[in-house]
Amino acid sequence: MASLDRFFTPRTLVACHDAGAAQMIIDNTSEDVLRACMLVLRGPATRIFSNYGSIDVDQPLSLTDVDNVITGTGWQHTHEFRVLAEADRKGIPNIAVVDRATNLQLRFLRGGHTVSPSVILIPEYEISKLPKGFNKKNIEVFVDDSWLRQVETIRRKALQNPALDSIFIGQPLVDNEGIPDFDIQYRFLRQWLDLQVNGGLNGFRPHPSDRSTLPADLKHRVVLSDSRTTAIEDISRASAVIGIDSFLLELSIEARKKTFRCFVSKNQLKIEEFHR
Repeated sequence: MASLDRFFTPRTLVACHDAGAAQMIIDNTSEDVLRACMLVLRGPATRIFSNYGSIDVDQPLSLTDVDNVITGTGWQHTHEFRVLAEADRKGIPNIAVVDRATNLQLRFLRGGHTVSPSVILIPEYEISKLPKGFNKKNIEVFVDDSWLRQVETIRRKALQNPALDSIFIGQPLVDNEGIPDFDIQYRFLRQWLDLQVNGGLNGFRPHPSDRSTLPADLKHRVVLSDSRTTAIEDISRASAVIGIDSFLLELSIEARKKTFRCFVSKNQLKIEEFHR
């Protein structure tokens, strides 16, 4: 039995948009359990669940035939938050899957309205990062079976094909209302490339929800990832990994890759080597 199976019922609705929690749900739930669910998908999650059917998300959502709701908790869209809020309003148990214990309070706040899920599911390796003072009464920990598999894949493949000097993992900065800023990743990317005094081959992997266009001045400076290539493959074939704080950077560190984090401090763009 997969680690998330126990949270599902025969009439569970799964709502996902962002890639992180969607991948975590599909990696840690048995296929037959998911096949019995009603899926309501948008954005990057649609590709992750491409082998599953999804109901028409443009129709008004009815929860009359639903026993419980399981959602991701992403920033890129309000889809997951709206489903959580509707289930809460109707008194239906609602379970939120958090891929990373960052901005945890803000994940459940939109437009001044806060949702308190029946259960917040967090992978065991993130529990130590919960913010001080956060109410843990409805938090449950689960074993992320895919974590070690991904780390081992990176380590194994890294020995075979280090084809890039670095890979920049595209990721926006997100404000308190969940509004993503994709432009800042290009500012960081330029800064990183300027630091590479010896040149080399540097890749760029766009975020799954990124609809922006790679600026013209960067097109000749980076190798754009093939959309058919997984993030794990991209990370494994690079000597160094860089990006704004993300789950993929955590994986990279665990796989013993040289990893760099981009952040803003006192209105200045900063890049530093990232350690656990």
